[in-house]
Amino acid sequence: MRQEAIRSLICPICGVGLDISHVPDLGSAKEGDDIIFGVAACKCREYPVVSGILIFKELKYSKTAIDAIKNARSDKDLEDTVKLFMGEKFVILALTMESFFRKIFGKSINISFWKLATFIENSPFATYAKYRFSCPSLISAMPLFPVMKEALSGGGRILDLGSGMGHLSYLISGHFGSKDLFCADISFRGLYFTRRYMAGEGATCILLDAKEKLPFADGFFKAIISMDALQYIEEKELCARELARILQKDGLILFVHIHNKLVPTIAAGRPLSPAEYRGLFPDDLHFKFFSEVGLMRLMFSGKGVDLKADSLMAEVNASDAIAFVGTRDAKYSKTYPDYFSLRREFGKYILNPLYRKRKGKYMRVFPADRYEEEYYLIKDFFPEIVDPQLKEEELKRKLVLIPVPGNYMKAGEQLNYVRLWR
Repeated sequence: MRQEAIRSLICPICGVGLDISHVPDLGSAKEGDDIIFGVAACKCREYPVVSGILIFKELKYSKTAIDAIKNARSDKDLEDTVKLFMGEKFVILALTMESFFRKIFGKSINISFWKLATFIENSPFATYAKYRFSCPSLISAMPLFPVMKEALSGGGRILDLGSGMGHLSYLISGHFGSKDLFCADISFRGLYFTRRYMAGEGATCILLDAKEKLPFADGFFKAIISMDALQYIEEKELCARELARILQKDGLILFVHIHNKLVPTIAAGRPLSPAEYRGLFPDDLHFKFFSEVGLMRLMFSGKGVDLKADSLMAEVNASDAIAFVGTRDAKYSKTYPDYFSLRREFGKYILNPLYRKRKGKYMRVFPADRYEEEYYLIKDFFPEIVDPQLKEEELKRKLVLIPVPGNYMKAGEQLNYVRLWR
């Protein structure tokens, strides 16, 4: 975690800025200007930095980690603090094996995202994590990226609130860079995957609870995006006030794949109706609502988002998942180009894991029954059979070829007919 980023934060309890109070004199504690293991502090509290993640929320093992970092005598002592917060025994075992190979043979086995995610004990979540780039919940965010480009045309910080395993953060960094990207989540495991595989060099990862006051100054962010998170936050009104506070006056706030209580859905959380979501925020923020299926249509039709037109509220109210875009600035009220008009910095494309090559064709195969049930929109937008002879750019537009981080999946790791959810 960059020292500059740590010093830009404030303690929500005492209101004083943070600084670095301790960094061990060990090789794995720092990488250039980045603090990998250390302790940050204000005048009232100390916060551990573990594997480049600032743990802002006080957790069960926070004090233990702080003491371990201060008293560390070896790189292994520092690496062991990761295990305090990971909570997944098979992931911990995989990381232990990786550390063993590095120590004994002097090189890392460099586990891929796909392989490490496979070790997550909750197999439905493991499948969800591996196939996240194929989910409509993520894809429906992509037509809104040209609006983000408008917000960030003059630079500015970006917050990915509820960043999960970092898939959205990866797309953001590919379009807008990672130096000004802040990834915030309540899960250490998610942030570990985000920092290791997804967010890009220079991104800032913070473990916090969005139902509490946020550690950012007023107007800290030019753009805030939150995907698949608001329905799970208990103190929604406080969260909404905080997000409005830390958003710049001419900034942009986007919520994607938010569950709608008017329509039943899997893993619903505690959703509100579209009108109730709107009521959480100050009146000076003006919102445009979209149904998720409406954004999917835009994505696959090559059309851009129109923020001038009125929201189609009948469709929004009838949708199990919705999105909404908020701003105080009238400059955003216009029609935007489609997602593929944006310049993209993605070095690696792979065949979408939804597809297998069989008999000279790409065949759509769902990884699990529940995945197929929850992401039913896939059937409407991803054809069962695709001709591999289509031009590469066309395959990318159809999301048959998708961008992924360099160490996302290795050859042979994706098995055919893996059906984890029954």
